[in-house]
Amino acid sequence: MARNPYWSDNLATQVRRLEAWQHPDAHVSFAKSSSTFYENDGGARGSFTSTETLDFVTVNLSTNAEYTFVGVGTYQVSINLYDSGGYLLLTVDGDDIGYRDPYRADSIVQFRPDAPGTYYLSISNSYTAGSGDWGLGVAEDIGGDEKNSGPAAPSVSVTMKRTVGGVTEDVRVAAYDGPVPGLQWTFLGDARNEVLGGSDGNDFINLLGGDDAATGGAGDDVLDGGSGSNWLVGGAGKDTFFVDGRGGVTTWSTVTDLERGELSTLWGYKEGVSKLSWEEIGGASGYNGATVHCDIDGNGTIDASMTFSGKTVGAMTFSTGTTADANSYVAFFQA
Repeated sequence: MARNPYWSDNLATQVRRLEAWQHPDAHVSFAKSSSTFYENDGGARGSFTSTETLDFVTVNLSTNAEYTFVGVGTYQVSINLYDSGGYLLLTVDGDDIGYRDPYRADSIVQFRPDAPGTYYLSISNSYTAGSGDWGLGVAEDIGGDEKNSGPAAPSVSVTMKRTVGGVTEDVRVAAYDGPVPGLQWTFLGDARNEVLGGSDGNDFINLLGGDDAATGGAGDDVLDGGSGSNWLVGGAGKDTFFVDGRGGVTTWSTVTDLERGELSTLWGYKEGVSKLSWEEIGGASGYNGATVHCDIDGNGTIDASMTFSGKTVGAMTFSTGTTADANSYVAFFQA
């Protein structure tokens, strides 16, 4: 589809100079879909941090397919599509042809590229800077016939390596069935002390009770050590780290490799009630770093802590928020 005729070379240059353009938050990869209307789909997720109102995601598109893009957010969002030169493209908004978007969503439908290659999808939140999460979903309809004419997706068996009490075994994982787009596999631990290595895909790992260690491996993973003292290693990809302070059990997680653009989220934080305190050098020897302690209910007792190995307090910042289903949090990231 053609470029927007009102989009000038100067505007394209300005877009390419944006930090969000130069450092996209994610890349959408396609996988076989079970839908009857299209062959492949993919997704991405992220958060607006600091003063952000705009994020970019890259996606490789083909000329022999039509694409539908859907963006959702904590607050009202808008999505736009650009070619690799920073030029805004002409697209069809779902609202324009009767596909009503809910307040927190926006859609682009029946887009067919003029040329194959990498495209940039922007998602913006112009009302509440630096707040809220977002998700993107992309459907690829080969041939534009609104049919899934490809073969059924093969059954996939995925395992992870788990060590408990010095014994290592392969453990089967389940397909992810939750609200976060882009995640593929789920593993839930137990009350024992576990060491788990994730898959090469996008994993959601929660090791629940015990003193645990989780390595995400490749992929964009979500790692939660559960209660106790835990070690979280994201590995390759853009990862998210969770600590849940809502369970009434003290927890402390060490995040060994928090990278720029990644988030560590502490659930249960209550604005005006919870209290944060920082140590410049905290945590276990060899993995020291900026350490934040949180008194969730303001009673003077630390409920949850996070150590960011190798980071200084000055390198860290945070934002607070509440999800659409009323779960409050504080998210930590590199300034």
